[in-house]
This record gives sequence, structure tokens and C-alpha cells, in this order.
Amino acid sequence: MKSFIVIFTLVVGCGLPHPYTSNPDFDAYKAKFEQETGVKVTVPIVYDSLDEQTVGLCETFADGYKLIRIDVDFWKVMGNGGKEEVIYHELGHCQLDRDHADQLTEAPTYGYSIPNSIMYPYIFGDASFYWMFREHYVQELMFPGKRLEF
Repeated sequence: MKSFIVIFTLVVGCGLPHPYTSNPDFDAYKAKFEQETGVKVTVPIVYDSLDEQTVGLCETFADGYKLIRIDVDFWKVMGNGGKEEVIYHELGHCQLDRDHADQLTEAPTYGYSIPNSIMYPYIFGDASFYWMFREHYVQELMFPGKRLEF
């Protein structure tokens, strides 16, 4: 009987160590990312409740498994630019192994500085300049350090 309990525990305990599957709400963003970058998305993206200053998080487990968590409250109120930016930003971390890039570029035409990279540590995707320079932000994901030009 003792052998049965040990075997039963082993069989029941075996399973996927990380049973996450992407929420379908993120499928269109993943497909667009794949099309634009040529990189296959293998990281699941799920909703979660994150602290109020975190809208997305790339989590790497001890065994190397990666998971993107998106704050559910953020997702409800953010526009398409913000949603796309946070998904691309987190895929930059989890799929492309990119770190934050806090470099700003002075935009003389607009009278202020704007992030040079979508890997900027703070969200800016609903700002009009995201759409104006979106092509640059996608290219910079693949070619880190590419300078924003006016």
C-alpha cells in the first residue's frame, strides 16, 4: 500500500510546471508583433492585478520559463496605443531580452523631449507622438539604440 501512495503522488504531481496559456484578448497584438518583427511569440500573456504603478510585467521563473502579466484595470481604460505599447514593451523584455532604455530625444518641433525607445520605463503609448513615431519604435525594438530622427 505504501508503494501505491508514492506512485500516486508522483503521477498526480507530474504535470506542466507552468500551465499558463495566453488570454485571447492579446492574440491580435501578438500576431502584429510577429508580423512586424519576424519574431515568433512564445511567451504567454495573461491578466493579473498588479500594483497601481505597474501596468505590465515580464516574469522569469527560476527554471527560465517566462510569462507576461498585464494589469486588468489598466487594460480596461487604456486606448489602443497604450495597449500596443505595453504588449510590445513586455515582449521586448520577455521575447527579445531587452532591458529598459531611458534615453530621451529632444523634439524641437514639438518643444519637448520624447522617449527614444519603446523600452522606456514608463508608458507613453496613448500620447500622440507614439503614433507619429510608431515605425521607429518598432524598428528600435530590433535595432537597439537606433536614434529617433526628425
